[in-house]
Amino acid sequence: MNFDAQRKLGLKLASQYNAPKTLALVKDPNSCYAAILNTAAAEVGLDKLVPVLLENDPFWAAQALLHMPNLGGYQLQLQHKAGQLYQLNAAGLAGKPGGPVDKLPHVSQLKLHLKAGSGYAINQWTIWWFTPPLPNPTSWEPMLGTPNSSNWKRIEGPSLGNDNTANISEFALDLSPLNVGDTVTMVIDIMGNPTSWSLTNNYFTYDPSVTKGGEIVASGTVDAPGFALSLYDIPTT
Repeated sequence: MNFDAQRKLGLKLASQYNAPKTLALVKDPNSCYAAILNTAAAEVGLDKLVPVLLENDPFWAAQALLHMPNLGGYQLQLQHKAGQLYQLNAAGLAGKPGGPVDKLPHVSQLKLHLKAGSGYAINQWTIWWFTPPLPNPTSWEPMLGTPNSSNWKRIEGPSLGNDNTANISEFALDLSPLNVGDTVTMVIDIMGNPTSWSLTNNYFTYDPSVTKGGEIVASGTVDAPGFALSLYDIPTT
């Protein structure tokens, strides 16, 4: 992302929407994304801010998900926008359009590890998924076929310094099928975070034929959680 271009765009938009506090923060090179976005939301409101985020670089949508606690009905739209980052990053690795999905790690199992010293507890975790290419936000599963989240498969969150594991196939539902080759991502219910499900922004290709798993290492704080990705071999008996 061209940060200079983004800063110029921020200056233009802050002036256009008559947001002097936001404008001052954008001009300050030491300002953080959390301060800029939350100040903008307070000055102009989410109804004006979110469409701007959705029209621009997906990096900003990802920052909004990380740093803005009360996104309400806009959360899924921003998650969809932020999800484009995996396509852009993978496309850079593939060096060609259409290559992103092929570059995602193929896994049959997921593991969540809560790093010791993290500033929060995890209630539960689950997965969201879609069949490539990236669909509209309303077409992700299990929200599409099973809109009542109480019917989703959920895994209890690990305690600090520990982890737990689930086979991806366990998350399939009668009205939300999980197909080989689907793109999956882990979402986490963080205790004390007003966002129902925090998107980890790490993506995998579901492949039950492999003995590989994807591990998400959760860290950070309630308001600024961090998620790192690693892969592991699934023990065979």
